Amino acid sequence: EVVANDVSTPIETAIQAVPGLESTTATSTTNASIVQASFTYGTDLGTAEQKITQAINRISSQLPENVEPNVLSASIDDFPVIQIAVTGYDDQQTIQATLESTAIPELEDVDGVNAAQIVGGTGQRITITPDPAELAATGYTQQAIRDALDQNGVLFPGGEIAEDEQTLTVQTGSKITSVDAVAALPLVPTDAEQFQAGTVTIADVATVEQGQDPVATISRVNGEPAVTIAITKLPAANTVDVSHGVLDILPDLEQQLDGVTLTVVFDQAPYIEQSIETLAVEGGFGLLFAVLVILLFLLSV
Repeated sequence: EVVANDVSTPIETAIQAVPGLESTTATSTTNASIVQASFTYGTDLGTAEQKITQAINRISSQLPENVEPNVLSASIDDFPVIQIAVTGYDDQQTIQATLESTAIPELEDVDGVNAAQIVGGTGQRITITPDPAELAATGYTQQAIRDALDQNGVLFPGGEIAEDEQTLTVQTGSKITSVDAVAALPLVPTDAEQFQAGTVTIADVATVEQGQDPVATISRVNGEPAVTIAITKLPAANTVDVSHGVLDILPDLEQQLDGVTLTVVFDQAPYIEQSIETLAVEGGFGLLFAVLVILLFLLSV
């Protein structure tokens, strides 16, 4: 009840003036509030998301402390139009890298395609495990490691340079591109003793390792390990045209990815085409029966 009164109701009331809003529902639980807003068909969700964010920001001072509302948008266009399974590979990391560098860009170049995303693949992550003994010996804390990560690997605008009627933007800083670069980041001293001790890096007080992300999704086709490519369309694109466009380039992609098999495991187009065909047939029968009824009526006069 507290969450409903202090969070859900104010937010639900604040967004009522957003153009195109059709209905709202709120679900309140302990330490969580979910407000769902539905909009009329054809509403620009990007604009609606901005309007909702602005409405919530206007009442942010009325919400309890530490409440951080997040606005997320979703529509039927976020669901895949077609899904393609890739099988017959030996090493998943290799095929995933190949797909990301070759197949994904070509699929995203198809007219009407919004994005092509790999499902069932494995990602890489860097794990930093602090050593309490080393931290204590050097006088640093785990916060010092967080600060070193926050203050590095970020690009900032550094001004402009004008030359030969061209204006070039100058950036300061550099991106972190390897595990060694993370391990070599220096910790920022906060007292005289740490300054005198010299440079201490993350590697001196923690273990830095690169490994695979935990497996959250598994993709299989006919019992074989597979990597699935999910393709979504632009809001204004035609589902059938996008599907046909993707299917047209699959043979070329299969030749480029020598040794693998591309299998369509889901496609919205056949269902749409079947519905249109059924509607056309039923409409034809309706027209035929209408003509027959009119003829019979005329003959009986």
